[in-house]
Amino acid sequence: MRSCASSSSSNFRNRRPIDTVYREFADRLVSIYREGKRLAADKRFSAEGRRRRVPELDDAVLELCGARWIDDNTDVEGDADDYRLLCNELMRLMLDCELFVFVYSEGVDGNNNASERELRDDAMARKTG
Repeated sequence: MRSCASSSSSNFRNRRPIDTVYREFADRLVSIYREGKRLAADKRFSAEGRRRRVPELDDAVLELCGARWIDDNTDVEGDADDYRLLCNELMRLMLDCELFVFVYSEGVDGNNNASERELRDDAMARKTG
């Protein structure tokens, strides 16, 4: 399972959003993700204890994305549209309880690095024959 918070926020952040609102959004999203990673690594909590802490992360995502999520304005382009789409995707994953699975499930990584490496290896094999 891949983590949208990790991959989407880094892609959004690396594009160097022009507006400071987008930069602050990306920085806050990364902060929420890191808090989830810290919680996942905290062995003082059982899996159920970590699961009970996920609503705090959900609340932070709702606070971050809520206003943009309910905004019906789709007449935007570029970074503003990426921002809108990312908010919608984060909220969808949060409502489906899929955004922070890595916090309480053993063996679920909080990023998709392994998947991307696997795909890259396959692509390189096809490319080199």
